Amino acid sequence: VMTRIDAIVYLIPIVAWGFFELRRDWNARRWLGPAALGAAIPCVLAIVDAAYFARPYTTDLAGSLVPLLVALVFVCVVGWAMVWRRWWFDPISRAFHAHRSAIAATVAVVAVTVAVGAWLVRPLVTTARSSRNAAYATNLEVLQQAEHVTIDGARTYAENSVQWLSWYLSPTVMLLGIGAMGFVVWRVLRGERREFLPFLGLFLVVTALYAWRPSIDPNQVWAMRRFFPVTIPGFLLLAALGAELLGHWMNQLLFTDRDRTRLTAILAICLAGPALIVPLRDVRPVLFQPELSSLISNVETVCAEVPSNALVYIPTPGLFADRMAPALRSMCGAHVAIGDTTPADPATAQQLQAAAASEQRPFLVVSDGPSPFGPAAAAPAPHLAASPAYKRLALTVESVPDHFWDEQFDVWVARWP
Repeated sequence: VMTRIDAIVYLIPIVAWGFFELRRDWNARRWLGPAALGAAIPCVLAIVDAAYFARPYTTDLAGSLVPLLVALVFVCVVGWAMVWRRWWFDPISRAFHAHRSAIAATVAVVAVTVAVGAWLVRPLVTTARSSRNAAYATNLEVLQQAEHVTIDGARTYAENSVQWLSWYLSPTVMLLGIGAMGFVVWRVLRGERREFLPFLGLFLVVTALYAWRPSIDPNQVWAMRRFFPVTIPGFLLLAALGAELLGHWMNQLLFTDRDRTRLTAILAICLAGPALIVPLRDVRPVLFQPELSSLISNVETVCAEVPSNALVYIPTPGLFADRMAPALRSMCGAHVAIGDTTPADPATAQQLQAAAASEQRPFLVVSDGPSPFGPAAAAPAPHLAASPAYKRLALTVESVPDHFWDEQFDVWVARWP
């Protein structure tokens, strides 16, 4: 997960756990040292990638990355003090151990209450909005109009983030997972299941952050990638634990093996059925639909017109640029720049053309329409290089997508002298 630009958040609970282990037992350094060295390798690669190869993207997201960096530094400073200035925290440690059982029960109840509230209550009492650019608002309003819901381009739908999980995981998995989460929190704080601590810390921190503020376009299934690395597998693991605990507790109330066998069968039908049927029903449209695979031959047709040393400019941002730029880079071998205004600024294209000429590179403009700079702009006329039709999974904001849109993927290419 260090390939994600926001992967700093994943390090915070893991680093904190490492310091807790050192405070508990100084001999833990014998395995934490090699583990930290191993983890440093992908971290260094991620830093190099963010600072050099992906610098524009990193710069754009600096506002959201700085708080995460500050939190990581804070955890490191406090962790250092916990280990090497442990006497500073002795009063807190004594107070915690004196009331450990009560604290564990209270925190577990609060965690379950907050999770259930975020799932069932938050969507009823809050409506999350944010100041977004005009292009975002326009795109969102198109989706809202297609779903026949209230038009509001400022919505982020962050209040529905936990409901999104229930759409794909099923209410059964959510209930079992939330219950097991409270149980594990209770056991860990009592000091009985320390091996759960790194998993629990990672799951709680990442899930709480993205449940509160997903910071992503709310269209499904795109928005779910925030939860894919940690939250979804975490809920599945917790739900399995919850089912096991439920079966164990109910078996203790029974007296014969026959009763236990019958109970196991009943639980399997009542729990496993909804836990499997609901998600399979909801994700059925996307299970076997490689959305853009049919366009590969058309991209290869475009690549035949794009030299591998070319500088390609996609004048306007948006879905076309998001889909075409990686293909031009990976399949055609070209260098690609993407504009950030709509309509595009021809002066930017002229500057890029001059830069390409100074490096003796061909300069091409690739767009999804014949007039990316506006009808009155003086620019070489493009030609239609490809125009395939394909089925695109519908974009939705208040439900799981269950149908496809028939779309045209036009690629216009202009070679500038």
